[in-house]
Amino acid sequence: MLKVVYVKVEFCHLLFNIYIDSLTLGLKSSGLGCHMQGLYVGCIAYADDLLLLSGSVVLLQKMLNMCSDHADLNEVICQCYSWYHRGKN
Repeated sequence: MLKVVYVKVEFCHLLFNIYIDSLTLGLKSSGLGCHMQGLYVGCIAYADDLLLLSGSVVLLQKMLNMCSDHADLNEVICQCYSWYHRGKN
């Protein structure tokens, strides 16, 4: 019985990884988000968390809309924090 539960858990992790991979690849191919020295860093994933980085609030909203569309849910519950840096005064 324990072996069956283990297989189900591993299968859920596999499906989640496929889902997140398709989301991150979609964000990367959209061209939205930040790039550093040619490397895409607009969407950083760790465990079940996503960090979206964008140069503007408008583009960040487009990225959030893509995530919502990808989830295919009527109502997506998320926590969103925003930080704005103006540079040197």
